Amino acid sequence: MKLLLENWQEYLNERVYGNLITAYSRTSRLSNIKSMLKNGWRIGDYGDFDPGIYLVYNLEESEYADRWYGTYVMKFAIKTNNKFLIFDPDAAKIVYGENSDLRSQIELIDPKLLGNERVESYIVRKEKYGGASIYGFPPELKDSVNGIMINTGPKKDGYVAVIYKPENVLTMISWAKIPELYSVEKLPREKWKAAVRASQSGADELLLRLIEKYDGDVYKLKTNPPTQEELEAIAETIRYPEITEEDSLRALKEFYTYDYDLRDLDDLSLEELIWTIYQEEGTDWSGLSAMEIVEELIGYEPSLSEYIQTGKKSALRNIKRFLNIRDRGARDFEATTFDEYIEWMKKIGLDPQKRTDPYSRETLEWNREVDGIQLPQRIKLA
Repeated sequence: MKLLLENWQEYLNERVYGNLITAYSRTSRLSNIKSMLKNGWRIGDYGDFDPGIYLVYNLEESEYADRWYGTYVMKFAIKTNNKFLIFDPDAAKIVYGENSDLRSQIELIDPKLLGNERVESYIVRKEKYGGASIYGFPPELKDSVNGIMINTGPKKDGYVAVIYKPENVLTMISWAKIPELYSVEKLPREKWKAAVRASQSGADELLLRLIEKYDGDVYKLKTNPPTQEELEAIAETIRYPEITEEDSLRALKEFYTYDYDLRDLDDLSLEELIWTIYQEEGTDWSGLSAMEIVEELIGYEPSLSEYIQTGKKSALRNIKRFLNIRDRGARDFEATTFDEYIEWMKKIGLDPQKRTDPYSRETLEWNREVDGIQLPQRIKLA
């Protein structure tokens, strides 16, 4: 395979070219880019193709991506160096030439892998069924590659590259801001409370304060969501009810169901729950209320706090799911989907705004500096 020189300018607009691949990622704030360059890329603890740095190796106009991922676009160069497993046949042929089938790629990556029983079984299964999945990906194979490339199709994220080992592989070369030229209609003040009720976010007062902060522009509420610090500051101004006996009983049932792997306890009374706990572990909570049990238990079982979802903690958790705000860069499986958010906008009287001006990678203004940090810059994990 022909290795390309690291001439960034020459290949800025290429998608896949030999051993150098151009890929893109989005975020909602320029400060996120600066933080990533200074501190490393923080990845989530899960993903469709395991934890890693998720990029796309094409850039197309997408209202979905604008709202779901953000309108700041980062451009990267990926060096494959024979260490990428490529499931996209077209890209594989460009990178690996005649050796583009899965078995040949693995042989180039590490010939010894072909003697591994799990790797061989995986190859046979992929040769037979194919598909945009790494189900059953052997750990020996994953440990040997820097990343993968896969076409997930138009109904998902399209051409996806997942980087497992970014050091000396991934370089950020520029960034651009997609203009937010939408036909925006603000939500009238008198409709704010109706919008909160329609959201069913479980964080009514906090959402109402957010709509007020964004002056009724629920488009920006999604595309430029508040930071964790901003959410915390707003949440501190709200008075929340204290935890009740009912809240405590529900928390205990959830805690013992999941942390102690007991059967579903939803229908039990407090007395029945206490008897079940006594039978299972010998702990006798007889005579105590659910609130007293929580107070006693939480000192040496801190994970119980995860099930106490009232007050500020509950509001923050629910609003973050509603807006899909993530602490560690990983999408919450229980978060409100993009389609559900659009349906909410329709329900509160706002048709989804349409882009009034198209964009492409050719029309965007690409920048080579981020707040004093000059690009290109090698990317590492946080």
